[in-house]
Amino acid sequence: MRGKGLQDTPEAVAAVGAFREAAPRCATLPEVAAHLEGSMRSHLAEAERSDDEAAERFVTALVLEIPDDQRVVHAVTCGHPAPLIASGGRVTPMTPRRSGPPLGLGGLAPHEHHQDTFPFAPGEVLLLYIDGVTEARDPVGSSYPLQDRLARWTGTDPGGLVRHVRDDLSRHLCGPLHDDVAIVALQRTPVPAQAGSPEAEGTAACAP
Repeated sequence: MRGKGLQDTPEAVAAVGAFREAAPRCATLPEVAAHLEGSMRSHLAEAERSDDEAAERFVTALVLEIPDDQRVVHAVTCGHPAPLIASGGRVTPMTPRRSGPPLGLGGLAPHEHHQDTFPFAPGEVLLLYIDGVTEARDPVGSSYPLQDRLARWTGTDPGGLVRHVRDDLSRHLCGPLHDDVAIVALQRTPVPAQAGSPEAEGTAACAP
């Protein structure tokens, strides 16, 4: 995906609109991902009528479901960086068994969207990020080692994790960012058990 900011990227706007349409209608995450792929291909085909470069565009996506009654997170990956789960200095990547291509490129390699399931316990923090984070380079050209740096964080608050990554990334760069960066942290937090209530509720924090 190209562009600076969601509002400046028609493909990202189209993907978000397609998701809002698919989420209440599709029964499974693979069905949602298939709808997104079809919608993005239609969007790009329409864009090609006025933009010769439209055929080269795509959108990476990660479709997640976090059930209230299970200590897991379900994921379908479409060319997106694998999320990380952090807890007490331990970092576990949510590496998919099979990642699909970015949205808009599915026609180049027909496939079925695969759903993975990962443990996600109360107290753990799920970190989502775009490749602008891991591709950020310091003055000597070294990429930002997100997983290694995340292991230094020993807090429990998702907002604290976002600030930790944001501040550490600034120190790594020794200057301004030259690419989009987005970070979202989600935490499954325990709540008192009550009849008819979900096992846990979530808290979230994000940074552009």
